[in-house]
Amino acid sequence: MKNIYLLLLMALLCHAPVFDISAQVQTARNIAVNANCHGFYEYLPVGYSSGKKFPLLLFIHGVGELGNGTTQLSYLLRHGPPMLINVGSFPATFTVNGQSYSFIVISPQFIKGPSVTDIQNLFDYCIKNYHVDVSRIYLTGLSMGGGAVWNYASSSSTAANTVAAILPMSGSVGPSSTGPKIIAGANLPVWAFHNLDDPTVSSSKTINWVNAINAVIPAPSPLAKKTIFNASGHNAWTKAYNPTYTENGINVYQWLLLYSRNSTSQTSTNKLPVANAGADKTITLPVNSVAITGSGTDADGTIASYKWTKISGPTVFSINNSSLASITVSALTAGSYIFRLTVTDNKGGVATDDVTIIVKPLADAIPGVVQAEDYSAMSGVQSQTTTDSAGGQNVGWIDNGDWMDFPVNITTATTYKINYRIATDSSNQKFQLKKSDGTVLGTFTMPNTGGWQKWTTVTAMVTLPAGAQTLRVYSLSQRWNLNWIQFVTSSPATTIPGIVQAENYSAMTGIQSEATTDSAGGRDVGWIDSDDWMDFTVNVTAAATYKINYRTATNSPVAQQFQLRRSDGTILGTYNVPFTGGWQNWKTTSATVTLSAGTQIIRVYSKSSRWNLNWIEFKNSTTARVVTGNDLATVNSESLKVVDGNRTARPEINIYPNPVKNMLTMQVNNQFLGALRARITDVSGKVRKEVSTSKSLQNIQLNILVSDLNEGIYFITVELGNKKITKQFLKL
Repeated sequence: MKNIYLLLLMALLCHAPVFDISAQVQTARNIAVNANCHGFYEYLPVGYSSGKKFPLLLFIHGVGELGNGTTQLSYLLRHGPPMLINVGSFPATFTVNGQSYSFIVISPQFIKGPSVTDIQNLFDYCIKNYHVDVSRIYLTGLSMGGGAVWNYASSSSTAANTVAAILPMSGSVGPSSTGPKIIAGANLPVWAFHNLDDPTVSSSKTINWVNAINAVIPAPSPLAKKTIFNASGHNAWTKAYNPTYTENGINVYQWLLLYSRNSTSQTSTNKLPVANAGADKTITLPVNSVAITGSGTDADGTIASYKWTKISGPTVFSINNSSLASITVSALTAGSYIFRLTVTDNKGGVATDDVTIIVKPLADAIPGVVQAEDYSAMSGVQSQTTTDSAGGQNVGWIDNGDWMDFPVNITTATTYKINYRIATDSSNQKFQLKKSDGTVLGTFTMPNTGGWQKWTTVTAMVTLPAGAQTLRVYSLSQRWNLNWIQFVTSSPATTIPGIVQAENYSAMTGIQSEATTDSAGGRDVGWIDSDDWMDFTVNVTAAATYKINYRTATNSPVAQQFQLRRSDGTILGTYNVPFTGGWQNWKTTSATVTLSAGTQIIRVYSKSSRWNLNWIEFKNSTTARVVTGNDLATVNSESLKVVDGNRTARPEINIYPNPVKNMLTMQVNNQFLGALRARITDVSGKVRKEVSTSKSLQNIQLNILVSDLNEGIYFITVELGNKKITKQFLKL
């Protein structure tokens, strides 16, 4: 970034510029200049009645001082020149290069943020009604007003040539595509101020303005200048407007008076030098030194001396020789440094330029904790002091499409549990973790925590590749804050028979964990919608049919369902979630599932919304087997086996509910073992659905999904060996 400041110290003027403070009168004028301004404060200098023309300083206030221009006009006395005049601290005269000047100061109050036309109306009014030196019209403002200054000066060549210099403070807008070219083309002098860690308006807005203006070819004369205070908070203007604050011996008002629209400088005996501190640089630790190539030029003489100083940044640094044009700075620590090059020509003319050195921190190790404010690059976010329990900073002002990059070193390619610390006053906020090539590693949801500094930890899972890389946090929503993300090695495989805790998933989409009020305590998984899923790594000790007990809760009276699936998508079973009367009213339901042996992934796949899961217990089966229509594999015909010598016992078949809308349950209770086939036909005899299994127990239950059938009468025929039985049901 560039920050150029021009000052001529003429040999014939060896004394420092001075100013005088005397009695001051500021008058409230309840005059409607336009529809957006119904009043202003007027300050007239001593000797105004003589008819002499004076420089005009127009001050634009911040959003906190908006008002009706009458009863609320006193809001303007809080900040800036009207405040200084009100307390008698505004100099009556300023002496620059041996000449004395006094300002007319007009401070309008706007009902809403001023437009370019609103400001032009004020200039036209002042020129018509006051003794204004039209070659010395100056525009300044803070926050909203600083943004209005940028907007006006960059709106057109006419506007840029109306003012002799501008002084935006903590300006609320960033540069447009054409604005910097307009300002540079008019050679409009700019001195902009901002606090480095401004939590309300990012200092990048001011930095980007100055950079963009100075990047125009041909470069403006003078180059745009900025001062970035190494401070937090939004208020950079109190310090900058104070007439006792000076840089290179002059304050902001004296700097303004260096320029008029007749010439870019009030001096003519010496052309000022130009300083160039070189391009901004970024390094990443452990690299902690960088070469800076500076230079100085002088159109009518030579450069007599160079001097480098640190303006802001961490306290630890070293410069090899501050009197050279090009230097090496070393011993740098993580943070943002600003170094200033001051050049002096052979006639005493002085110019300065700044360069920013960003030192990125060493890559975070994973497993470990990534602090949100330690991003190496970002778009649209800001850091701020947090009230979270551990203190430090968090990142806020996150909008849809904003992002942060974090350099990390992942020790092992595996599935990690992540705990992310968030705060938001909105529901259903989401973000993604992405690889540097844009691949989405996971999408994560945030609950409403009740406020910007009301913090909660949310748990999820993500699979990461090994090695040094950059992870991007990409926002899919707005109105949320992030403090940190913790990456923890995922839990080992759960042994079956055993209990799978819902929150110990190895991967998921769409769900969140939360503290549960169930009897055993711990955490459950909620926010489950249709098509959400959780993967669990399990080690099944033996291939068998297992009894499962699943612990669920729901406040939905509509039947909820989930499936167990293999990693290849094969459906192992479909299970009903009964109505329990609330999100934390828990009930255990029993069923069965057939699993193959070995370490594998079992997916819980939701077919419905509005239900919670605490755990699933897998036990050696000792009761009737429960299977589903989608789970039934076709089996080869086999001879009907005999139990207790009974080959003639009639099969007992029961189906319900009847009529049925979604799921038809069929119970078979008899002595026959072997191949079982169920076939559903319509009234024309066309087979609409067929399922098969091997009956290994006396009592079994089949859940057959019929929601895909049209309304009407159907028949279900059950075959056991050479026995058949048919029942009729009505599909709603």
